[in-house]
Amino acid sequence: MHSVRNYGVEDGLYDEEFNEGAVYAGADDTLYFGGIKGLVVVHVDALGAMPAPAPVVITVAISIGMATSDDRPRNFPDLLKVADEALYSAKRQGRDCVVSGS
Repeated sequence: MHSVRNYGVEDGLYDEEFNEGAVYAGADDTLYFGGIKGLVVVHVDALGAMPAPAPVVITVAISIGMATSDDRPRNFPDLLKVADEALYSAKRQGRDCVVSGS
């Protein structure tokens, strides 16, 4: 697995502009970059390990609208309309709300 770490002036580089194609990887894993102000030499093994990635946290909020039907017969389009109105009512009330309509 490959990882990427970005370095800039705050990490000790003299500039953030380098010449295209002016790069060389030595046999000892030393990297050489030609820049507009000179040569940058990076000793890869001296950089240290990459920090562990932050854990991924996923949170879910849900609003539910539902239609209930009493003993009287209701057709599906009417029940769907009631459920839809209940859903939008729940959304207006905030996260994690349940609204029932009949």
